[in-house]
Amino acid sequence: MTNYFVAVFLSDRAYGGPEEGGWWFDCGEREKRRRVFVFQDEERAIAFSRRYNERLAKWPNKNRREISSVLSEGIYTAEIFEDSLPDYYPSKRPHYE
Repeated sequence: MTNYFVAVFLSDRAYGGPEEGGWWFDCGEREKRRRVFVFQDEERAIAFSRRYNERLAKWPNKNRREISSVLSEGIYTAEIFEDSLPDYYPSKRPHYE
């Protein structure tokens, strides 16, 4: 049986390097103070994370800049992971190929 974990992450973009005029990658760190929800049904996990993200948009993200902004300090997002829940992502820093 597959488990789908829904957890809140502080998501942002990190600078990857100067190649091709500069590149960025998405990254996130799990907010351990918030509850983790587990579902066996993927559709229910998706619906729940959508509702949770609507709540997060009102607070605590109300005055936060989007991660596409150079002034971003990250935004809180409810994210879904299948079978295991990381403390952060990516697990290894990506490199330019």
